[in-house]
Amino acid sequence: MRRLLFLSVFLAAICSSLTAQVVTGTILGSVTDPSGGAVAGARVSIVNLDTNVRTELTTNADGQYTRPYLPTGRYEVTIGAPGFANYVQTGIALNVDAQYRADARLGLASANQSVVVSAGTEALQTDASDLSQTIGRKSIEDLPNVNGNPLYFLMSIPGIVPIDSTRGNFMDPDQVGVGDNSRVALTSFSVNGGQPATSNIQLDGALNTGAAFNEIAVIPSLDAIGEVRVITNNYSAEFGRAGGGVIAMGTKSGGNQFHGTLHENVRNSAFNANTFGNNSFGRDANGDPVRPKAPFKTNNFGGTFSGPVRLPKIYNGRDKSFFFFSYEGLRRSQGTNTYYTVPTALERKGDFSKTVAQVLAPSGQTVLTPVQIFLPFPDTTTIQTVRAGGLPVEPAAGIL
Repeated sequence: MRRLLFLSVFLAAICSSLTAQVVTGTILGSVTDPSGGAVAGARVSIVNLDTNVRTELTTNADGQYTRPYLPTGRYEVTIGAPGFANYVQTGIALNVDAQYRADARLGLASANQSVVVSAGTEALQTDASDLSQTIGRKSIEDLPNVNGNPLYFLMSIPGIVPIDSTRGNFMDPDQVGVGDNSRVALTSFSVNGGQPATSNIQLDGALNTGAAFNEIAVIPSLDAIGEVRVITNNYSAEFGRAGGGVIAMGTKSGGNQFHGTLHENVRNSAFNANTFGNNSFGRDANGDPVRPKAPFKTNNFGGTFSGPVRLPKIYNGRDKSFFFFSYEGLRRSQGTNTYYTVPTALERKGDFSKTVAQVLAPSGQTVLTPVQIFLPFPDTTTIQTVRAGGLPVEPAAGIL
């Protein structure tokens, strides 16, 4: 009894978590006979080829069927009716928030015959009016992305361009999404000429933007992203809060096989040349740079692990329950070269008699001129002129 109670609580937690995070699509279609008439009551079987989860339904009186809320992935659709040969369509790739139409015209044949059709090309979207494009797993793996910004792939879509914001540059490789300013920089792109940071960014169907600047809030690991769907125009009413576009990111899910990945992105100053500004100071007698390059070390690492839920001797989740785990860490050590003007020893004692400024003379030459310190309120300010050593000599007012 305790095992059953533990199993119920565990599965309830798993299911409630997965329900809130699943990004789905829809498979729909019509079933007709050789003459084009609707076939009512035809059996439709939809199988997820990654998890082997099967969904059964029948066509209505008009020969239509619709199955929404299907997790993204690879599918196979089998349609059959008494007196007709089975129709099988394989290789269906269901993307985030996509509607895939799988129409079938059944031929007259014996019960043990089947017509197999492979969906080798991308299906034309006739059930949605939006203008969208899906960035698949292959593009995510093949395209270079030095700082791991999942929105970087949007630059491959027509109408989307990077924008320099007051908080950072979208293309800056040093932006790693740590802090509000960095996340604003990673979100600074324009869709069809719109303002930056005005897009609706979603992660697994949930809003993924901050309340302050509409910047990306949670940056998932690239290894955890299954695909990114980008809608740039004419999106439906279900997507609000979008002055630019709609970016829907979907994470991977587990399957019947255990899978794992590991990655590390190493960036180190040992691999870099010194800057032009530092090199302008030349080298010392030993041949070393007078201004050496600043230390820079970045290690971006992580991994994923997924598979069926298994509790030995208690529960086997094959074809039923699955998990996916992702972790990413960042370690960064970075130096910088900065120049400051600090008070001299005399100035710290109040003696500005040796303080000079570079002034451009009428002759065009730069000369050194003593600095005059103006006091805006001499009548209410006690002023003492000091000699070398910091000893007061006499009061003065207005200008030192």
